[in-house]
Amino acid sequence: MEGVLWRSLSPSRALLPLPGVESVLLVINAGIGIETLTYRAFEAARTQGKVDMIAINHIDGNQDKLSELVYDIQAKFGCRCLPVNLSTANLDAVVDCYLHCVSDEVGDSEPLFHSVSAARDELVDTVLEEDEDLMELYLEQGDNLTPEQLHQPLETALRMHHYRHEALYR
Repeated sequence: MEGVLWRSLSPSRALLPLPGVESVLLVINAGIGIETLTYRAFEAARTQGKVDMIAINHIDGNQDKLSELVYDIQAKFGCRCLPVNLSTANLDAVVDCYLHCVSDEVGDSEPLFHSVSAARDELVDTVLEEDEDLMELYLEQGDNLTPEQLHQPLETALRMHHYRHEALYR
């Protein structure tokens, strides 16, 4: 998207649709990294109160840059930019770290970087900070929250701009 849509439009024209949308998906090319227009689009979306998500594409061939790119995203856009999906090291599957943290879904494949359980812990901790009812449930049930219990609080956190979703795609 970024390589086609954003570059084909002048920076001011690329931001024109923002008032008419509820959410914004910024796509960052892993080989290129965060571009000036990406940062401008993020700031414009934030200023206008949009729900924003970041997707990283073109990770195949750029695996060595991915960890540093996630660090850059967190440094520029906030520490609450957390991976929700992680590609496996062989790039043949994607693991949902938040709702379905079960490593047997992808067999013996390890994530490309990071740990699925660490990513899930960061995500759940962030959402728990924003939802007192879920926190009480978590304290009662422990780490056994179901996807159904976690889904709505994540959406609420996104709408309240307390959390930024980062998806990693091939």
